[in-house]
Amino acid sequence: MSQGIWVLPSHGEPKCQDHLVRRITVKITPHPKRGGRRWEGATQDLVVATNLLDVPAEVIALIYQHRWQIELFFRFLKHVLGCRRLFSQDPQGVQIQTYCEMIDCLLISLITGKKPTLRTYEMLCFYFSGLADEEDLINHINRLQSHESR
Repeated sequence: MSQGIWVLPSHGEPKCQDHLVRRITVKITPHPKRGGRRWEGATQDLVVATNLLDVPAEVIALIYQHRWQIELFFRFLKHVLGCRRLFSQDPQGVQIQTYCEMIDCLLISLITGKKPTLRTYEMLCFYFSGLADEEDLINHINRLQSHESR
C-alpha cells in the first residue's frame, strides 16, 4: 500500500482555498465470479483519492471494500424510511438524523417482527399522526404475518 498527498488548486476563484487530496494505492485481488476471466492469484493496483488525511490507509481500504453495503444502506434510508433530504447541513445534525432513522428501522422490526418496508413505515406514520387507528395498524401487521406464512 502506498500513499501520497497532493494539493489541488482552486480554479482561480479568490474565495476558494486549495484542497489537499490523499492518494492511496491498494493491491487488490479481483472477485473470482466477476470480471469474466480467471484471475488466479493476480492482483491489481487500485488508486483511491480521499480528503481524509488523518485516517489510516488500511481503514480507507476497508471503507472502499464495503462501499456497496454503504450504498445499499443509504438507498434503504432514502427509499424505505423516506429520508430523502437532510434537515441539517451540520455534521452533528446529519449524525442525529441518521441515528433517528436507524432507531425507526429497529422499532419497526421490533413492532412487526419483519423487515421494515415502505408500507409499514407509512402505516406507522399514519397511526402516529392520527390518520389511522390502532385497528388499522394491527390489521396491517397481521397481513404481514399472513404473507409470510404462505
